[in-house]
Amino acid sequence: MAARFPMAVVVTGSPLTVTVEGASAVVAAEDFVGNLKTGDRVQAAFLGDRLVVQQLAGGPPQSTAATANTLALRDASARIKAANGVAADDVATVGQLPNPAWPDRMVSCTIQRVNSTTWAVINNTAHRPLGVLSVVLYSTYVRVNYDFTAVHVSSVQVTPDESFAAPDVRVGTSVGLSYMNIYFYMGTSSTPVDPSLLSTAGANVWITGTFFSD
Repeated sequence: MAARFPMAVVVTGSPLTVTVEGASAVVAAEDFVGNLKTGDRVQAAFLGDRLVVQQLAGGPPQSTAATANTLALRDASARIKAANGVAADDVATVGQLPNPAWPDRMVSCTIQRVNSTTWAVINNTAHRPLGVLSVVLYSTYVRVNYDFTAVHVSSVQVTPDESFAAPDVRVGTSVGLSYMNIYFYMGTSSTPVDPSLLSTAGANVWITGTFFSD
């Protein structure tokens, strides 16, 4: 009778037991070639009603350490070791994962007056916004909506560029969990300026903010 090769073979225990597709059988000495031990790679087949198991020779060595050119073997704590990932498709280790104590959301962009009714982020070959959903113009401020809702704010900075700084345009922000409002002031005045009137060509505001999602 031809041998039926199973899909899965596991060698465990003492005496050695081979589990084949969910069915177990104790390995007898006459049923295999070589000295099997727990964790060995084997091939098995049923010859009639008899399970025949044979040790597979060769193959890469195993290691519980992060050792090159070896198969990963779980250590006594059932953990697998790996070196820190470098390439985009490498495995990352726990030490490379973000620290939960660090902010994990960010807003970073430059906004600019487009016309008397519109402010927008600059998004071109030299500028790329991060974390911004939209920019909306109001009569006394510009609102920057995030593409997330944070749980906590870490810090936010808004800075006028040199084109706004020269005529003494100042900026400040009121920060929320899903948006921030940016206010503009002229000189020493404490009254916000209508942002639609700030028509200095090429002038913009730099924004950087970090937030927590939990």
